[in-house]
Amino acid sequence: MCSTLTLTLLLSGLLTTALATPSFATPDRQAMDDEPQFIDGRLVLPAWETRWERMARFRKDTDVQLDAFRTAHPELYGVTTPPVGQVTFYAEYAPVDAVYYVWEPGVFDSFFHSITHELMVDSTSTIYILHHGAADRATLEATISGQGDDPTDASFIDVATLGDYYEWQTEWPYDRSLESFWTVDFGPFWVEDGSGVLSIVDPRYYWWRVNDDTVPTKLAAALGVNVFRPDLGFEGGNLFSDGLGTCFGTGVHVAYNAAFTEQEINDQLFDYFGCEKMFWLEPMFDEETGHVDMFFKNASATTLIVGEYDAAVDPANAAVLDYNASLLAGETNAAGEPFEVLRVPMPDNSDGVFRSYTNGIVVNDLVLVPTYSNHDTHEVSALAVFEQAFGGRTVVAIDSEDIIEWGGAIHCVTRTRPVGTLQRMETPPTDACGGDFQCNSDCGDLDFTGDCIYGIPVWCEGGQALAEACYPGERCGWDLTDDYFFCLESGCGDLPESGECRSSDEGDDIVVTCSADGFPEGERCPAGTECAILSTGDAGCRAPCTDDCAPEDQGCDADDNPWTCGEADDGDDCWEEISSTCGAEEICADGDCVCTDDCAAGEGGCDADGYAWTCGEAGDGDTCLEPVVTPCADSDECLDGTCVARPTSKGCGCTSADPGSGDLGGLLLLLTMLGLVGWIRRRR
Repeated sequence: MCSTLTLTLLLSGLLTTALATPSFATPDRQAMDDEPQFIDGRLVLPAWETRWERMARFRKDTDVQLDAFRTAHPELYGVTTPPVGQVTFYAEYAPVDAVYYVWEPGVFDSFFHSITHELMVDSTSTIYILHHGAADRATLEATISGQGDDPTDASFIDVATLGDYYEWQTEWPYDRSLESFWTVDFGPFWVEDGSGVLSIVDPRYYWWRVNDDTVPTKLAAALGVNVFRPDLGFEGGNLFSDGLGTCFGTGVHVAYNAAFTEQEINDQLFDYFGCEKMFWLEPMFDEETGHVDMFFKNASATTLIVGEYDAAVDPANAAVLDYNASLLAGETNAAGEPFEVLRVPMPDNSDGVFRSYTNGIVVNDLVLVPTYSNHDTHEVSALAVFEQAFGGRTVVAIDSEDIIEWGGAIHCVTRTRPVGTLQRMETPPTDACGGDFQCNSDCGDLDFTGDCIYGIPVWCEGGQALAEACYPGERCGWDLTDDYFFCLESGCGDLPESGECRSSDEGDDIVVTCSADGFPEGERCPAGTECAILSTGDAGCRAPCTDDCAPEDQGCDADDNPWTCGEADDGDDCWEEISSTCGAEEICADGDCVCTDDCAAGEGGCDADGYAWTCGEAGDGDTCLEPVVTPCADSDECLDGTCVARPTSKGCGCTSADPGSGDLGGLLLLLTMLGLVGWIRRRR
């Protein structure tokens, strides 16, 4: 669903664009999204819900017409109560006894025949080919025969005979009980009870594909099994299970069911599908379906396969898939068993086509893997991963080069059916909301400003929750001009590196930052918080409070202690004065500890004890300059602030002939002197 501006632009383009018939092999992807596409005169829809389909409501077949048909057929569309007993969604790697798929004659015949041939040759499961009318069946049988296979090895289901279908009034030639061939997305979700009795869950499919949406319920009636219709829009390519309560999908269905909270969606998935533990993985950027089967497959209750991109080829999706793989590698299934995650290389998508090796099916001992004849660089490595994951089973490659350009491959066009008992497991469920096809159509907690949920912009308009898939190259983010969440091209304008605070029309605080790859991102502050420049210097959400100061402020408090403005780790993120204590001889001045110097740098001298001192910082807890004393050695004395050697007394210089007899020489000298005195006295 689109904003008013987008609706106007797209509708204008539709009214002036001719119904072109593109090349079969290389359709223009932008055109696929913006206008109807034909192959040999037959309208062909890609795997995703296109913008032109949504705009078709404003032409001949309006919302009023489509919804009137739904209202008139509550047995096909009305939301029902969930199963009374516990059920589980089946594991696709478990034993299966049937495969369903739509085959439109003349549309990817080679691809569909390859699937049909492999199932006929290598599988004991029943093949059910869904089609519209006897003429289509005759053409299909002739096509199968022409390839050397026996069409009687397949069963054909004419969907036009299964009940009422909407007859389109648009100007393009379209009057069929089926709108598309993406069987896994609109087809039956098989659930089973503890006794192996099968039932079908039938969530809403794309709004415009009103006839595809009825197929599961019509099959349930034909098979005599229960059908349960939850109040959810969901496609089968976005839900896998281990059959034991663990389920996997991407968050696009949290966004597309934005009238509910994520927990409310999880509750419905438990009630209708038995999903006890739901893993919502990140969808890939620019891949139109957003489905998990484009990069993921579970091979057992504990073995998971996740795609891997070369960061040099697609850095954004390399990061997305690495994140998903890391998340799962650190988790356990509902039974508490840890996962082993195998990585499979993803082919080059630089042309905007998302080729996927995980988009295959498991039919008992047969594993059909899509490969791409023009993009086979990683094919050998990819097939080796499937050989490892499905050890003992036969892995067969099916060339899917042409069909993948329309958004899917083998898994997207088929639906397997598990082995089980086809009977009613309980009495038919009752209407959940008086036969209406949608019980909750309001906006929940959404407003017009909206939000980004798993990369999808969602908002409230006209009392209805709307979502918009972004064009390739766009990201969901905060529109810096109009101040709401929507799909944006790269470019952050004058947005500061630290981010800034914005307000929505409804008065909510939004933290706006620039992503690493250059897109403006918005984060709505949770209830009870506000946007502010945090103590880190970045914009962010915090509990409401009043700043006592501003960043870079500082000063002296009443106790003459310095303070700076910061976050005091007191449970909020407000700016407040954080005080510190000065040293014993310091005082506060302009927010800094200062003191009075006792001397000047470069001064020195001798103290009263004869010790030398120089002027410096004494390491006493302050930064003041003061005499720093250096005691002199006993043999030294202080002279002009420096310790120097003490001078010795001058003697006669006499020395003894014997170095070791200094004392004896002195004695002899004394005796000689005494003798001389005595001689002088005798002379008198």
